[in-house]
Amino acid sequence: MMTFLSCGKESSEADESFELWSNHKVPSDFKIYNGQYWKSSHWSYEYITFLHFKAPTNWIDDFIKLNDLQIATGNYSMPYDAPKWFAPKVGQKVYIEKGITQGSMYFVDEKTGEVFFYEIQL
Repeated sequence: MMTFLSCGKESSEADESFELWSNHKVPSDFKIYNGQYWKSSHWSYEYITFLHFKAPTNWIDDFIKLNDLQIATGNYSMPYDAPKWFAPKVGQKVYIEKGITQGSMYFVDEKTGEVFFYEIQL
């Protein structure tokens, strides 16, 4: 009988956090300002990601469509464990998963392409 052990991962380096989250190198047309990534060593896929980056408008639009996100309405709470640099700006649109009121949040400045990204999978 074989036993497979999964290793957890952590990073607070901006580009590495993006790459751990996306499983891809940072695209040349992105600018990653800050990042924090944690993945559990548990057998299930559990992770928490905080990212601050600038992306092309078409990538943001595609991400919203592919993940079936909707604009948040009403009250929402910032993650209690957010790093100090995670400070979405007034006027950014907040997107959440449809039908889910707690969890991942994506703050998007549609004029500049700046994104504050909080994604959680537990």
